[in-house]
Amino acid sequence: MANLPEVCLLECLMPPPGHQFVGMVGSTYSLAPSVLLAMLVAATTPRRDGEPFALERSKEEILEAIRTAPKRCLIFCDHHATLQENGGLSSHEKLALHSVVKKEGRANNNCGSLHGKVVIALFQDDDGNHLARLYVGSKNLTDTPYEEFGVVVDLKEVKAKDADLVSLSVADYLRYLHDWEGAHVQVSTKLNPLRMVLDVLQKRRFRCSLPGVQFHWQGRRLHPDRPPCWAPLAQTLRSWVRPAPSAVYIHSPWARATAIDHFVEACGDKTRIVLRCLDERQLAIRDNPQVRFDFYHGSGGQLERYQSHAKLYLFRWKTDALLAFGSANCTGDGWGIETASGRTNSEVLLTLPCKFMTYQALANLQGEVVAPRLAQPREVAAADHAREYLEAIRVDVVYDTEAGALCYRFDWPADHPHRSERVMVVHELVETANDSTSLVIWDSTGVPPDGVVHWQYDAAQLYLLSPLIRLIDPDSSVQVHLVVDLDIRFVEGQTQLQCMQYTTEEFVESLARLMEVSIDGGNQRTPGTQQEPHDIVERFIAGLRLERYLYRMARLKHTVPQEYAETINRVDRLIALKADDPRMVETMFGAAIRAIRDAHGVLNEVKRVPGRHRRNGT
Repeated sequence: MANLPEVCLLECLMPPPGHQFVGMVGSTYSLAPSVLLAMLVAATTPRRDGEPFALERSKEEILEAIRTAPKRCLIFCDHHATLQENGGLSSHEKLALHSVVKKEGRANNNCGSLHGKVVIALFQDDDGNHLARLYVGSKNLTDTPYEEFGVVVDLKEVKAKDADLVSLSVADYLRYLHDWEGAHVQVSTKLNPLRMVLDVLQKRRFRCSLPGVQFHWQGRRLHPDRPPCWAPLAQTLRSWVRPAPSAVYIHSPWARATAIDHFVEACGDKTRIVLRCLDERQLAIRDNPQVRFDFYHGSGGQLERYQSHAKLYLFRWKTDALLAFGSANCTGDGWGIETASGRTNSEVLLTLPCKFMTYQALANLQGEVVAPRLAQPREVAAADHAREYLEAIRVDVVYDTEAGALCYRFDWPADHPHRSERVMVVHELVETANDSTSLVIWDSTGVPPDGVVHWQYDAAQLYLLSPLIRLIDPDSSVQVHLVVDLDIRFVEGQTQLQCMQYTTEEFVESLARLMEVSIDGGNQRTPGTQQEPHDIVERFIAGLRLERYLYRMARLKHTVPQEYAETINRVDRLIALKADDPRMVETMFGAAIRAIRDAHGVLNEVKRVPGRHRRNGT
């Protein structure tokens, strides 16, 4: 049986008793392929009343769910991040990505982010009545361990006289996804799941299971020549604060003075505003005693594990209140406030009228008046400069039918601000035959020989290429390893170089998963604290059993050669990240890496399937 990871909302995506799954549409800023796979399986998993929640399915059932997914499921994802997970994608996850549209973002277009976190799952009972299950919140479709806030409500099909407007607002957002976010999708049939759900929401009438809820959204200007079909959330806010509330309590990890000033202006000078957010250098603070801050601290402006990622706005009028929540941070981009340097995000919020006592815990903030300060520019290291340079590169993907190969064409804007940075970048392509070759994208002067680099390789090896890029800062000679995803959505015709830096913890967890090494000892650490890199390395060394690994891989070599080749290739690629690290070479971990490489040499000499024998676990 295949045990899929448990993530938020999976149980709500399972069809209610007596209902069949019809289709699912959604949007998210970040997406983990394993979570998408679990969502597809959950939506096609029937359950009776009283049955415990479980997602144990056979491989055949999972494949059937994935096979039909592109006809019934579509998720829009922002272009900012890779879809490559640590250790590479499984074959099931690669297939699931055919249900994803991931084309535009800040990194590859002069627009804001697709930031709304929405899922609409549509079900139908035996009588033909529909039920739409709606999720809105701060949680992306990933397994990141942050504190989140969201809600799942049911939109039940009813007679016209009993309907409310929530489903029509959701339909307007889906129309935006179709007309704006899906405008450049080359294969029109890919949008069919969206059209199917949209058609039902427009032609039928629904009533929300949570009375008083309203669905609000704004789009992003993907096409500057087209007039927007939405009102910015900043404009919608003004209708919420009439009459002016006595206080507004805001929970938002990221905040900017532009949005805070708008709240002050919209609410008036008698409204007290208390904001819980990260204490960032980029946050300017005005001299205004009616605004108070309750800071928490991340790492380099980013959240740490178990910190709050929720976006909540609690407006209070004596005993009554209005709770707004969803994806919008307290920033100008999040609320659609037009500025010279701003780029409005696509966002979604729900509002819920309530009694203040119901959510009083959200108002328990230690707000303090903070001395005025100017926003400080973000400190950008040499590696960050290089990352920005990489992300400006455009990669056109062409399939050469005569050669039977994919061709990448690298290009980048001539006016990129970091074009003159003296950063040498080498991209290594490691194919299944372990033939290694290097491709210099540009030389140490920052200018490529002819402006364009061409490279071809076989389409069957697309997912087996090494994602390793080494960045060398010429001033300090410091070498930084980045993992770069070249193959995201190649079928869409265009993609980008996207980078992320491997931490030691991520590296060891990936290697342990591939080699089936237990490193569970780290699960006992205190929530909110990071485990030390040397702890996880020591647990990996303690749990490494090369005999077991050799036995498993030797059998795979002769029984499932494709899985064998992929696993060996991924392990080789991972240990290549650390093999030349001088901090590792003379340590026990360096010895472990050399032993793994020696084991791969032994596997190359294996000529037959090893017989079963007793293993003592050493």
